[in-house]
Amino acid sequence: MLPLRPATALDKVFLRELHHLAYRDVVLRQFGAWEEEAQDFWFERSLEQATFQVIEHNQLAVGALGTKEEPTRLDIVELQVLPDWQNQGIGTFVLVAELERARALGKPVHLRVLKENRAQRLYQRHSFVVTGETETHYLMRRTWP
Repeated sequence: MLPLRPATALDKVFLRELHHLAYRDVVLRQFGAWEEEAQDFWFERSLEQATFQVIEHNQLAVGALGTKEEPTRLDIVELQVLPDWQNQGIGTFVLVAELERARALGKPVHLRVLKENRAQRLYQRHSFVVTGETETHYLMRRTWP
């Protein structure tokens, strides 16, 4: 079991570092360059849009989940895991827990993922479907039968 705890102002430095580490490779693949100021803008924007929880493993912060609960849906704004902790089932564990929560609430789950992000495969394995796209992202949704 991986505990999630509410993020506090003291976690902002970790969350910024996590954002940069988790997105650097995908941003370089998709856009060809990493612009620190632009990434800081997107990081700050995500903090404004979502409620964050820190994912811990043995009391070590290894990732974060940012969600926004709307009256008719649950949005996953961010699901990030430090690169050294990726591909160990952490993202899957957290995603499945959020899907179970959304199902209990009777709400579909929405998210957007950069087109070059490998996380698309994780979402597809858990029955998310692409419902649209922007120039940079796929829009995905998971509904219940």
